[in-house]
Order: sequence, then structure tokens, then C-alpha cells
Amino acid sequence: MSAPGGAVVTDQPDRDVCRAERCDRPVAYLGAGVCQAHYFRLRRTGTLGDEPIRPRRTGCEIPGCDRPHDARGLCAAHYSRLLRHGNTELPARSTPPRGPDNAMWRGDQVGYDGAHRRLRSARGPAAAHPCARCGTRPAQHWALIHGSPRQRTDPAGLPYSPDPRDYRALCPSCHKYYDMGQRARRISYSLW
Repeated sequence: MSAPGGAVVTDQPDRDVCRAERCDRPVAYLGAGVCQAHYFRLRRTGTLGDEPIRPRRTGCEIPGCDRPHDARGLCAAHYSRLLRHGNTELPARSTPPRGPDNAMWRGDQVGYDGAHRRLRSARGPAAAHPCARCGTRPAQHWALIHGSPRQRTDPAGLPYSPDPRDYRALCPSCHKYYDMGQRARRISYSLW
């Protein structure tokens, strides 16, 4: 009998497993009586070969990793690290310093959004504090203490301060009451 690729295969009785030595895989090509791996080896080389077909890998070879095999015995994450860094270890991540030690620190030249990010980073969310005015309700807003010497105004006309100490936590009703009082004072000053 002749197999694909012109290789000569001796007749053997029908079997359920591959006829190659030391192979117990199921027959995939009945005409050749071999499994898929040996069939393609037979097509490629013209012989079944003496060395066994490597067992199919199912998982990553790195101890403790249970992700599926992707290439070279590694999962996609470990293989990617191998290609990028030359090893499969997780590279050390350096965290940039915060505050004035950071090269991007702008000091008092920070804008409105940056000042509010700085405030939340330094003092946490306003909801973690009680209202500074009434003390009975939880705060929800950070309110600027108007009249601070560090107070700035952004291009949209919103007042802010680069210093987190220039804010206090207020509940919504106290914040509105406080801002309305500030607005009334500005209007009365402008009428003089």
C-alpha cells in the first residue's frame, strides 16, 4: 500500500492505535494506519522515524502557573516576557516618587484639576470626613476656603488653591450655603 508522499507502508491489520512504535495515539488516517502526528511526519520525511513524537503540552511549564500552553512550553504571558526581557521572571517595576521628588512636580503652578487630584491624594475623599460646618452629616464635597493668599483662578473663572490645607470638607447643603455667602459678599463689594 502507498501512503501520501510516496512512502511505502506495509499492510497491517486494522487497529485503533497508531502503528508506529511506542505510540498509543488513536489512528487518524485509516489508509496509513497512523495518528495525525505520524501521518504528517510520514508526509514530510517519508518515514515514521525512530524517535517518539513529543507529547502535546497542555499547560505552562513555569511552577505555579496554570495557564494553557502557548509556545515553547510557556503560556502567553511567560512567553511574552521571555521575548521582551530574556527571562520569564516578572520585571521589577519602579514606582515614580510622589510629590516634590517627582520630575513632573509643578509646585504652585498646578492647574485646577491637578490641585484637586493633589487634594484627594493628600486628604482622601471628602466622604471620609464629617461636615466641617454642621458636623451632623457626612461631607461630600471639598470646598475652597476663600480669601487664601494662595488662591488662584483658572481660565474658566473657577477659584482653586494648590495647597490641600486651603479646603474643608462640607456636606452639599453647607457647601451651597457657604458659596452663596461668598457670592453675596463679592456682589456687595462690587457695589461700593
